[in-house]
Amino acid sequence: MPVVALTADAMSGAKEYYLKAGMDDYLAKPIRAAALLAKLAALVPPAPPGDAPGHGAASQGAA
Repeated sequence: MPVVALTADAMSGAKEYYLKAGMDDYLAKPIRAAALLAKLAALVPPAPPGDAPGHGAASQGAA
């Protein structure tokens, strides 16, 4: 599971600090929804076709 640091720390070197601490990416506040969604889209691979909730065999009554 990706971890994105959302912080008010926007000082020089902050991004490197958080990446070194184990975060997958970094955004300084104030956060813009578009920027956060872009970071998440880059970190999370798309789901395979047919893997969306409600489309599996279990949701169609097959056990």
